[in-house]
Amino acid sequence: MSIYEYLPIASAKSLLQGLSAAGGDSSRVLDDIGLARNILESDDQFPVRKSGELVLAISRHLEDETLGFLERKSAPGSIQMCLYALISAPTLGQALTRLIHYWRLINPEINMSIRREGAQAYLSGGLFNQNKDVAFAYVSWSTLFLYRLLCWLVDKDLQLEAITFSFAEPEDGKGYGDMFNTQVRFSSSVTAMVFDPCYLDFPIVRENQDIDRFIAALPELMTLKAIDVSVIAKISRYIKFSANPNAVSFDEVSKSLNLSPDILRRRLAKEGVKFQDIKDNIRREMAIYELQKPYSNVSEIAYSLGFSEPSAFNRAFKQWTGMSPGRYKSFGKQGTKE
Repeated sequence: MSIYEYLPIASAKSLLQGLSAAGGDSSRVLDDIGLARNILESDDQFPVRKSGELVLAISRHLEDETLGFLERKSAPGSIQMCLYALISAPTLGQALTRLIHYWRLINPEINMSIRREGAQAYLSGGLFNQNKDVAFAYVSWSTLFLYRLLCWLVDKDLQLEAITFSFAEPEDGKGYGDMFNTQVRFSSSVTAMVFDPCYLDFPIVRENQDIDRFIAALPELMTLKAIDVSVIAKISRYIKFSANPNAVSFDEVSKSLNLSPDILRRRLAKEGVKFQDIKDNIRREMAIYELQKPYSNVSEIAYSLGFSEPSAFNRAFKQWTGMSPGRYKSFGKQGTKE
């Protein structure tokens, strides 16, 4: 990954390897996230802000939350059900034990372990029947997701002592240290996170109602640290994790960021956006996420997003995507069957 705003095209291609192996169409995935189909063959770089969307789009098209990289698919909802199992654990250590057992049941190809050695704890993982140099971006993303998940479960910014990867250093390997905020070693015997074992005793603080917001915010959670520090990302994250995203006001956000309203307006103007644009974009993301659920109801989604009536939601959604919510939902169903 990179500390900058773009990834090398090689990283995006690596993420798409599973899709190609499963017979998927990368052009349709790129269409889905609003990028030109020829971006993978061009000299352009891949926008980091789109990388999380790419992961979710691949998962959606394949109906596989392991992105086509394993012989056995992980059906949509596997991650969500895992989160329900984790949040009822008393401590992070017990949550990790559940995580390991859960994924062994779901897919024997996923091999993780947790162990303590003196003053360090090791959370290691690998893929059976998988060449360690294949799909380095997938391994990176999985590890980053797991790290962000652990931080979210205990609501703390956990400081890793080190992280090791089993693949050789990729083109953008220098940015991995910034991604995980620790020293990174490549070409190791195993992929692992090394941290203080006291973290294992931290209590789990999340509840059931937090899970949907975590899932909806995955692209934001998996964005690199250098991008996370932008005021837009901070506002987006605050809104997404608020109890009522639609009711969040500009003054509330400015207070949460310890900025005066005037300073925040100037910061947003410098980045070329308006507060309402950010809220609308979040509503668009949440609408798309909800419409992808098999039994979602357009009217219920409209009211949950703060629209006064379904017709207003229909107009807004058509403006966002070029099609009505009903057509988008039908299109998504057809796309997964082709």
